Amino acid sequence: MPNVLQTSNLIVQGMTQNFEQGSPIFNTANLDYVSEYTKPGYDKGDTINIRVPGYPSVTTGLSVSAQDFDDRVVPFTLSESDIYNVTRELNLYEGRTDFAGGSKEAIARYATQQALAMEAKIESQCVTKLTQSAYLTPIDRLSKLQALNSYSGVQNVTTMARKLKFSQDDLVFMMNCDDAASVRNSLQNMFNPAINTGITKRAVLGNLASMDIFESAEMSAPHVASKSANRVDLTVQAVAADGTSITLQNFTANDTDVLKAGDRIAIPSVNVLDPISKVATNYTLVVTVAPAADGTLTYDADGSGHATFLLSEPLFAAGEHANVSALPAVSAATEVFPSYKLNFAYTQAGLSAIPLPLGDIHGADMSSLAKSSGRIPVRSYMQGVNTSFVNTFRISMFVAIKVFPQYVIAVPTAV
Repeated sequence: MPNVLQTSNLIVQGMTQNFEQGSPIFNTANLDYVSEYTKPGYDKGDTINIRVPGYPSVTTGLSVSAQDFDDRVVPFTLSESDIYNVTRELNLYEGRTDFAGGSKEAIARYATQQALAMEAKIESQCVTKLTQSAYLTPIDRLSKLQALNSYSGVQNVTTMARKLKFSQDDLVFMMNCDDAASVRNSLQNMFNPAINTGITKRAVLGNLASMDIFESAEMSAPHVASKSANRVDLTVQAVAADGTSITLQNFTANDTDVLKAGDRIAIPSVNVLDPISKVATNYTLVVTVAPAADGTLTYDADGSGHATFLLSEPLFAAGEHANVSALPAVSAATEVFPSYKLNFAYTQAGLSAIPLPLGDIHGADMSSLAKSSGRIPVRSYMQGVNTSFVNTFRISMFVAIKVFPQYVIAVPTAV
């Protein structure tokens, strides 16, 4: 009898171990939600609700009665794109007999490669979510868009995170490869073994300035700004009442592609709030242009020279979810960033990567669910007839990814 199920189980169990131990995303994202989802198997179209804690509108002083405030529930609908999988063809000997070297051989020959393939795909999606959702970018305007190539530059990010009440216990910095290489090279010029230890390992810089730092190839390509880059003559014409969009004016009438998704626009008259005390910080609000509702990545000006763009998350000037000192006023000045490279600092609360158990795979000959430490469920299943000489099995993971911008700092640097 073919030993396919046993073989695939060996590989998938080893893959989960490799994945959990080596994946920067899963080691720095919030996995606490996993235990809350006990459904035997999720499928596309299912919805999970992710709760964002609310804050009271009054945080100091005496209060006669307790205040009511609501948590914010964010529904997340799982789609086909949330299923990440890799395939492997088992040859005659792998499919019909056990590995001569046992489980260690199976893991060494196949599990690591499967883990890396799946890891890269999930990391890419996490970066996409961070890029689109991290709309609060507290960098002080264009003059601070400088190269991040030193220990002191990384330390400045730590200081910013501390002022914004980010937890120092799980602060993570995901860097693009160019900036990471600059910091690594700078450290290698310091003859300090304690600092240099481990900084040349694959994907990992080490622990600096109270942060875990890793470099991500998924952010290698810089954002190429729209034709409005470096403009300082654009002003606010209107802000949607719900804070989800901003209209700028002074474009050329009917001009096309005046803004594009990913453009960053500083509004110097508005400051980012401390997320706990709701007191204004000294960090300027920088918003990120999100894709249009229909998925279009560019925006055109109308006949009056106005262009309205969406934000990934709304701006709140009051209430428990307040994030800015005030909504941008009419005629408020703006500054459009030039092209930039991107880095992210975040806590585990800012990036939730939730591996969910997959439902039964329809039409699969054999299907089994494997877990490493109970946190990452991965399913392997056969494609085709399990008695054929060449069998293909697929390793899949169902991952719901959600970014909470309140706990993410986007750190753009000069190209």
